[in-house]
Amino acid sequence: MHVTNLTLAYLVSTGVAAAQSWSITANAPSVASATAMVQLVGNPPVSNSASVPIGPVSPGGFLTAFASDFQGPISASAAVGASFATTVPNQTGPLAFRAVVWRTVTMYGWPSAQSTFLQAEIDLTLHAPQPVGGRLQLRGIQSLVNGRVECDVGGDGTIELSTATGSTIVNVPLHIGVTGALVRLRYFMGNPPLFVLNPQSVEVVAEFFPGEPVVTQFDTTGAGAALAFSQSQGQVTLALGTPTSTPLFLAFGAQPIQVQVLPTVTALVTLDIILATGNLTLPAVPLPPGTILYVQGLVLDASGTPRSSPSLRAYWP
Repeated sequence: MHVTNLTLAYLVSTGVAAAQSWSITANAPSVASATAMVQLVGNPPVSNSASVPIGPVSPGGFLTAFASDFQGPISASAAVGASFATTVPNQTGPLAFRAVVWRTVTMYGWPSAQSTFLQAEIDLTLHAPQPVGGRLQLRGIQSLVNGRVECDVGGDGTIELSTATGSTIVNVPLHIGVTGALVRLRYFMGNPPLFVLNPQSVEVVAEFFPGEPVVTQFDTTGAGAALAFSQSQGQVTLALGTPTSTPLFLAFGAQPIQVQVLPTVTALVTLDIILATGNLTLPAVPLPPGTILYVQGLVLDASGTPRSSPSLRAYWP
């Protein structure tokens, strides 16, 4: 298919074929362990440990450790755990999962010591009824002192998302082959800080959207204008410029280039299609795997000077 036709298909096509059957299986590639400990002044420590062996793991709370001690009205407790689920609230994609690591500590009365520790890996294998590529959206919720969940898509050692960086959303290209696609979850929980509020937890929520591209910023050479973008199920929204600038057009092309046209304008994409607009919502339709589309914008700033934006890349896994 000619690239211009591919671009037009992206702009005017509607709808994604509905999936029929999907599943997620889980396996622990290494032994997971957790420990909780408390100690009241004058008492020996009370601790409890738990572990998960290598092998299949069922959804739910797969690892928990709890310890407590008391002397009349004086008491202390500590607990730590990890869980995963293969569905998420308000799920719209055919595959989704949620991973959580948490801890609680309580103390009533004179000073005590509490500690928690958890370390675990879970390999999720995402299965589709037939090979398919798409967008895996990873959403990290909150950050936690001495606690995190990490996502390693493909199990290659690259962390695509970590809750250690706080609340964030990352879109990752994912291809599910005949044997599935691997996503490794890494859980960690250390000791709580001196003063904590309960409950304490962090989580990752993920959802897979088949046939959708992953849009990222590509080239910022000579960029003096803003080109923002967002993705939601079935669509990509582009917003060119700022309230103090005047959008002129968005250019879509099949190839990246670098041609300085003016001191403030550098063309970063081939001009296969030009649309006189500043804001645009496009259907995220499926195109052949490996298809790449680039987009860049041009504005007039408050002084009337033309300025080019960075380029974006849309990639279909």
